[in-house]
Amino acid sequence: MKQATIKKVEQYNPTTKAFFLESSEPINFTGGNWILVHSNIPKEDGNVYKRSYSICSSDRNQHEFMLIIKLVNPDHVSGYMHSLKKGDTIQFSGPHGKTFRWFEDDPVGKYLFVATHTGITAILGVLNSKHFVTKVNFFDFFWILPEDDEEYFIPDEKFDELLENIPPEDFEYTIFPEGSSFLFENSNILNLYDGIFIAGKKDIINEFEKRINKDKVILRTEYFF
Repeated sequence: MKQATIKKVEQYNPTTKAFFLESSEPINFTGGNWILVHSNIPKEDGNVYKRSYSICSSDRNQHEFMLIIKLVNPDHVSGYMHSLKKGDTIQFSGPHGKTFRWFEDDPVGKYLFVATHTGITAILGVLNSKHFVTKVNFFDFFWILPEDDEEYFIPDEKFDELLENIPPEDFEYTIFPEGSSFLFENSNILNLYDGIFIAGKKDIINEFEKRINKDKVILRTEYFF
């Protein structure tokens, strides 16, 4: 079991907090990895509730990292995390995730990043990875939300701060409401990329998978729910 201390907590909106943590030992993660947080909330079988959270910050720093957590259930892990404050510690295992990441032999080229709902955290980890600047010469970023609401999870003005390795003038993203059919009606564009990273809701990811030529396009997926 590993341990990290909360150095700062930032309230993004009524249901979202960012946690800035520090570990005395290197975490040994790469962009796109996640950790399994152990709460202090007991289960009937004697264990405690646990939940996975993607590391959003750059893998250049192996001692300090950030988690962005939406309050989903006050009686489970998100509620436990939202109750913590500066100076508190968390217990976790990991990092985990062997496939949703950059690899040395990935081509340099054009990439698409797609996040659904809170899957944005995994995408932030990939974008902040030290490998991003060596692999990407052009990219698009789509965020699919339950509704067309930029305040759903991470406020718009926070993105420049969250993307440590991408100049603000280079970064743009497009929000699509979950019910939009635009991406699937124009699915031919998906096969124009060298690689696609998609994280979030399984049924939406499955729809993307049906439309991507995986013989020509690198596809990396991370299911959140």
